[in-house]
Amino acid sequence: MTSTLTCAVQLNKTSGITLTVTGAQNSPTQTIVMNGTTVTITVKDSSNTSTITQNSESVSISCNTFALTAKQINTSSSTGTTLASTGVFSITSSKAMTMTGSQTVSLGATQGLTLSGSTLTAKGTQSASLTAPSVTVNGSTTATLKGASVSVTGTQSVSVSGASCTVKADLAMTVQGVTTTIKGTSAAVQAATVALGP
Repeated sequence: MTSTLTCAVQLNKTSGITLTVTGAQNSPTQTIVMNGTTVTITVKDSSNTSTITQNSESVSISCNTFALTAKQINTSSSTGTTLASTGVFSITSSKAMTMTGSQTVSLGATQGLTLSGSTLTAKGTQSASLTAPSVTVNGSTTATLKGASVSVTGTQSVSVSGASCTVKADLAMTVQGVTTTIKGTSAAVQAATVALGP
């Protein structure tokens, strides 16, 4: 059996119009208040309250859970957009996702920032920079550093190590230092012409 609703309409030249619908015990109370400047819609039960407030400048929604479902959603703002969460914030797409900024795009985290994918590409049309007190580049299979001109510089020292190290130049190679040491259990210098000394 359907419960009987209690419907009330209050008209007041000062406070405006109040529409109230109340159901049976433990049912929520629905209220619409129009006071001449603001329209407030409220649904309230014993433990929860949701409110929609609208005036000539803004619309605000307050509730425990807000869900928006549509085939397509378009949002835009002329001055700025802010999305904030005091809890977990997730953005997920089952297909392709694009983030574009006509000027700059910044990603930051106070603790950790992780980028992952089956293929990860970072590209700068003019330059690219990676800076940190400690930087590690690790390839579990291979790691390649390639460029028309490649420079490796350490303000204190540079170390290259491995089970086997090969340094090769197609044309010419220069090994130079104030003090240069070539050391090994066995060392061989091989060339059609070998010159030692100034």
